[in-house]
Amino acid sequence: HPDLLVLCAGSNDIMANRTGEQWRDDLAASIELAKNKGRQVLVLSSGQLYRDPALGRALRAEVERRIARQTQISRQVCQEASVPFVDATRDDVGTDRSDFWGIDHFHPGVQGYRRMAACVVGHIPQDLIDQLSVTAHS
Repeated sequence: HPDLLVLCAGSNDIMANRTGEQWRDDLAASIELAKNKGRQVLVLSSGQLYRDPALGRALRAEVERRIARQTQISRQVCQEASVPFVDATRDDVGTDRSDFWGIDHFHPGVQGYRRMAACVVGHIPQDLIDQLSVTAHS
């Protein structure tokens, strides 16, 4: 029963072309399951697939549109579930740098994951950090 359970989902749903309704239902169900397993739950947005240089310009634009829609739905579902949502879809995490991408040119590499993690940590709400700090000292 961890103090913080981070639910990181969405990128594969984007690539699978799942509908907004499917995403809404699955995210809401996943949040409820997570609440039963962790003391605090945090939902993280999908990755920045639209910045992937392996995708063509038209496909990147379509993926960006889908991510924006998914992010809007995620924000609403999280608000309804009283769970913090971290939107890291727009932050500059250095996707234009050659060391961001992994060898498959689709997933982040070591440096990419480090920069993404730092971005996420920077978005964790202070009240959640305070709650976790109290838990750690109890």
